Amino acid sequence: MLKLKEYSLLLLGILCLSACDTDDLWLDDSKVFHWQEQVQLSDGKVIWIERRIAGNGGSLPDSDFEATKDEVEVVDAAGLNKPPLWSDRWAPMILDRDEQGSWYMVVTPIHDQGWNNRCPYRKYQVVNGAWQPVAFDQRLFGRRPNIEWFIRLKEMPQKLYLSDKPEWENDPRTSKAAHRYQIIAHQYRIDC
Repeated sequence: MLKLKEYSLLLLGILCLSACDTDDLWLDDSKVFHWQEQVQLSDGKVIWIERRIAGNGGSLPDSDFEATKDEVEVVDAAGLNKPPLWSDRWAPMILDRDEQGSWYMVVTPIHDQGWNNRCPYRKYQVVNGAWQPVAFDQRLFGRRPNIEWFIRLKEMPQKLYLSDKPEWENDPRTSKAAHRYQIIAHQYRIDC
């Protein structure tokens, strides 16, 4: 009889959890935030990406949130071939195509744990249908990110348009530390 009550309570708990909206559900101290944003490529084309960030902490808007996974999926490539899903713990800064039409991504760490390089940037390129690390291109120094760097997880709009990004980034609540993501900085060239 006791086992039947335990199983009934367990089943009731599972049913309650399955009825919840997964965007508002904390499991193992992790949460997933997502939004879509417009990204302008260096050739002027505008694409749409979906960002999904999973991590720990951050129950308040300004509290520490450590991303454990940051995904970028191109949902509208403006007639171009779509790159594969980007998924890693590093913060994406630039998604673009080179002169040969190959997709590349520049990332940086938010939390240094596991970042085994003195250069604060890494470049990945799509090779044979998968993201592969490649040598960092020195010509990227001085370039502004085209992927949103000012992340306020609980306040991200469902759709972030290019026209909204300057206003969004110039929010007076933006910390000085966050401004380091406004440009791929020359002063951080160590071992790049």
